Amino acid sequence: MSGPKGARGRRFEGALDPAAAALNASIAFDRRLLPHDVAGSIAHAEMLAAQGLISAEDAAAIMGGLRSVAARLASGELTWDAALEDVHMNVEARLIDEIGDAGRRLHTARSRNDQVATDLRLFAKAAARRLIAATDELRRALVAQARTHVDTLMPGYTHLQRAQPVRLAHHLLAYDAMLERDRGRLADAARRADLSPLGSGALAGRDGVGLVPGGDDRVGYGKPPKEYKFRKTKLSTEANSGISPGDKAAMWLAGAYRTPIVTSSASGAP
Repeated sequence: MSGPKGARGRRFEGALDPAAAALNASIAFDRRLLPHDVAGSIAHAEMLAAQGLISAEDAAAIMGGLRSVAARLASGELTWDAALEDVHMNVEARLIDEIGDAGRRLHTARSRNDQVATDLRLFAKAAARRLIAATDELRRALVAQARTHVDTLMPGYTHLQRAQPVRLAHHLLAYDAMLERDRGRLADAARRADLSPLGSGALAGRDGVGLVPGGDDRVGYGKPPKEYKFRKTKLSTEANSGISPGDKAAMWLAGAYRTPIVTSSASGAP
């Protein structure tokens, strides 16, 4: 659990002001990322074991613990802790509570940057699938009604005025055409989200980290559900491109790129 000083209590002598803590917490809405966060973490643990960075025993404990924590959070057996700020810290803290120090090794060679990017891409893909399915169902209903009303006449409108008579079927199929375009936009958004950023780290990745054994680009090995597969992996540049253009402009103006900096920490910080 977080303790009285919150998730970052070890860094400061006192606790955050309640207003600042409330502003900083996103758990009220990002808890929806739970299944995606766990899927990405399981894939990361498998990669760490495959690369020899953690033991097979640790990987098994981590994966079992993640599944248990996810089930207990989803069922309400474990409550969400706003002091832990977000879904990622809630899962990580509960994992460590459940399996001990092995849980701390899950964050090896990973940044919150590529973790969040992976979660959001999986969420976007899942949301697109649901919306496409709902759109298809609505389109089928419109087509069924159009078939029923081929000979039903109604006034057509243009410029808010009545114009030529049209068939009700024609009017209904106009909405089907609109929804077809929307479906295409959703499918395109899902395609654009279908790139795995795992292994990018905080900025530019690490050699051999995030690469899936055998070259498969997916979150979850073995036989993962279809929704947890990516069509392609995009390493290294993903986290860097995640910095907003405004942030980059401010850093250039502040001279942040003028002096070479050597980094050695896991997050790529000086």
